[in-house]
Amino acid sequence: MKKVQFGLLAATALLAVSPVVAVLGTPTVHAAAIPPITTPGPEVPTKPITDSYTLVDYTDGTTVDTHKQAVTIYQDPKMTRDTGKKLSTTQAIWTPTQVARDSNGVAVSYNLGDNQWIAASGVTVIKGTPDTDLTVAKYTSNDPLYSIGSAVTVYSDPDTTKASGTLATGVTEWQVNRTAADPKTGTIVAYDLGKNQWVKAKDLSAQKALSGTFNVNAGTPLLADDGSQVDTIATSGSYQVIAVSYFDGQQVLKLAENNQWVQATKGAFYPA
Repeated sequence: MKKVQFGLLAATALLAVSPVVAVLGTPTVHAAAIPPITTPGPEVPTKPITDSYTLVDYTDGTTVDTHKQAVTIYQDPKMTRDTGKKLSTTQAIWTPTQVARDSNGVAVSYNLGDNQWIAASGVTVIKGTPDTDLTVAKYTSNDPLYSIGSAVTVYSDPDTTKASGTLATGVTEWQVNRTAADPKTGTIVAYDLGKNQWVKAKDLSAQKALSGTFNVNAGTPLLADDGSQVDTIATSGSYQVIAVSYFDGQQVLKLAENNQWVQATKGAFYPA
């Protein structure tokens, strides 16, 4: 592999860019956009919040029906801090992200996102998964994805028919929570970035363009697109970088000369 000639570099090498776990701006409490069905799903225990309360994450699309009542919103699961706000009386169905249970396993309060808690009393719980013909499953990879374009639309349903906003333009790297796939072909058509915030698969990519140079030593493994080693760096030096991605949670850089990848931690990256 030949060295890439370049001008004066910065005095101090920059470490590989750390992954940025981004959120979709400031979420607000919103009505569930997808009618639930009555198939129970699992609850995932997390950590105790007091000696007698336990938080449990909802992962199955569970919703609660407030019957269009002006339910008080609290800042904490014990409901000791009133926000001074109430739920809209024009909406009945809401999608909680967590439930707080007492020592007997009885639901005490529900988190509608961003620590917006409501009392469990007076609401009806409906367990279910999104009403869709697509196959919705947990995203099993540790690798984030990159947004393509400056105004990627966010949807409240896996079928991507109900637009709810756009991704933050200052962020390009996103953690994925779930996938929606064609049940016949298995092709992923949408990704859930959390809290039923779905993005079309065509608007996300496993890699993004990156311009700069990478100082690396001879003998460093070169990787194929599937992450397998295919060669090693022949000569220590600086090489042009054209893209960045992740393989099994490890950030990797694509070198221009042979379109092969190196782990970002194996050298020093200088942005263009």
